[in-house]
Amino acid sequence: RLANIWSMQSDLACARGEDPQLLFDRGLFHTKEAFRLTKSSVTAMCAANLYTSLADWKHENGQNPVPSYQQALDSFRLAITLSPHDGDLQAGLVDAVVRYATHLRQVGKPSEGLLREALEAAAVGVRIAPTFLRLLNQGDCQRLKAQILMDLGQAPFQSLQEAEQALRRAEGLNVKGNHSLYFSQGLLAMVAGEAETFRKRSPEVAWSRAAKLLTRASQMNSRAPESLALRVRLAYLHGSWLQSQKRLFSPTLAEGFTSAALGFSLKPKQPELRALRGCLYRLQAEASKETTTRRNLLELAQLDLETTLGQNRFLSREFEPELQKVRNLLAGKGD
Repeated sequence: RLANIWSMQSDLACARGEDPQLLFDRGLFHTKEAFRLTKSSVTAMCAANLYTSLADWKHENGQNPVPSYQQALDSFRLAITLSPHDGDLQAGLVDAVVRYATHLRQVGKPSEGLLREALEAAAVGVRIAPTFLRLLNQGDCQRLKAQILMDLGQAPFQSLQEAEQALRRAEGLNVKGNHSLYFSQGLLAMVAGEAETFRKRSPEVAWSRAAKLLTRASQMNSRAPESLALRVRLAYLHGSWLQSQKRLFSPTLAEGFTSAALGFSLKPKQPELRALRGCLYRLQAEASKETTTRRNLLELAQLDLETTLGQNRFLSREFEPELQKVRNLLAGKGD
């Protein structure tokens, strides 16, 4: 019980953007003591949740999360060995893999083997009993597989279809109106829009659906910044596409800036959100005809991007090219 308390406190600290290390150490101490007395899957899962929370915090704050993610997966595997017919343990493993593989994708490292393990675990969990959480995690895993396929230049459409099917089944079980379903569906619709651009088609239908779903997720849980951060990313993607089509995109950017302000009001330190705001400033600058305004916006973009990359090195692969683009524009090289 003490281990569970410290685990929940650690999660809360992470949500507030605070360092959870001390709470994690206390929780892990009690978890190890409990496991020494009784080798149970519940205790192993508690350890896995602690390691996952710590890894997430490290990932967000530019510290190496890989050992913590690996320890989380090992703890979930141990829990599954102890209770192989507990589908919630399979779901926990899938969730941890999605988080870990998301980090690996961000830094350009392969994760296909992990995703195969997670998809197998997801299928086992759903076969045991197709609960809301198990289907939700299965859909998230298939969505991430689709993103990685696109990164590799491969067609993502079967994975997108399987993700859609899993989330549709989860929707039928969402009797409590869990906001996480709309977050996952919104993210999936966002990726589906990117897939449309992958085959030279308009993403607007998918991105319009994504905006509605993410807005609904934000309305259902107004204290969670994740949906707002995704809305900013969507505004950046949509604004960039509209710019490429030589169409008006200032209303899209305005929506992104509003979502960013709300996100920062909930959680001031969000490096990725700050970088995305910098991207919006760059797009806004490129639309400006007034030289002073254009330069001021580019300087704001540069500040956001440089601050972000100074705080979190894992974002460099995505945002370093954006920063270089801003520097070129400031130097008069990007017109």
